[in-house]
Amino acid sequence: MNFCTKIVLVLYCLFLISFKKTSTSQKYVKIDQNVYISTTEVSNIQYRAFLEYLITSHQTSLYQRCIYDSSQWNTEPMKEYYHRHVAYHQYPVVNITQEAMEAYCEWLNDQDEAKRNVKYRLPTANEWKNAYILGYTAEKFNKAQSKYFHHDTVFDGANIKNPTQTNVENMPAPVYAYPPNKIGIYNLIGNVCEYNSDGTILGGSWDQTFRECSVNQTQQYSLPNLHVGFRIVKEIIKK
Repeated sequence: MNFCTKIVLVLYCLFLISFKKTSTSQKYVKIDQNVYISTTEVSNIQYRAFLEYLITSHQTSLYQRCIYDSSQWNTEPMKEYYHRHVAYHQYPVVNITQEAMEAYCEWLNDQDEAKRNVKYRLPTANEWKNAYILGYTAEKFNKAQSKYFHHDTVFDGANIKNPTQTNVENMPAPVYAYPPNKIGIYNLIGNVCEYNSDGTILGGSWDQTFRECSVNQTQQYSLPNLHVGFRIVKEIIKK
């Protein structure tokens, strides 16, 4: 199956899937006493709501700095459709800057102004790793770590590169596409790398092998990048 045919099938199938989960709201799970992390990466449709707000509120300068850079994609169909077509609504937003990610969090804070004891922000690297560790029993965590460090293992539980296959066009998957971990978090490993508040990029992407997606492996990408997205945390501020 060539790439163009694959794109057509993806557009058709995911158009149908998109009706199941079209909400721009986000779910969270607790990872620390006052910190909750989003169960999924921020999706295109969620980020689109932010961009539309910037347009309607006439924040043209900020909009120009936050709009995704579609030129990062290396095929015309992805440049044209990934950030705009309904079939990709539930795919993770990529190709944006750190400023854009932080502006998205500030927008969430403004939208939730009535709850002044809540702060939305990027996770720290330690919070991100804690979310991963909490998702496994000790046995599964140690087993996974062994695989990460010693093998390029094919792993069906995440959207990662299969080193045994060649001439395969890999790409991101919807934010709910693979099973969640024990506490309900999706795609901490694989799909897209995730940017954290201290500038570290963790988790690996659809274009990396299992070992390259090690929880302790910092990814070396500059932003904006087609491999890098983000998730958010909701911190309860004690009064």
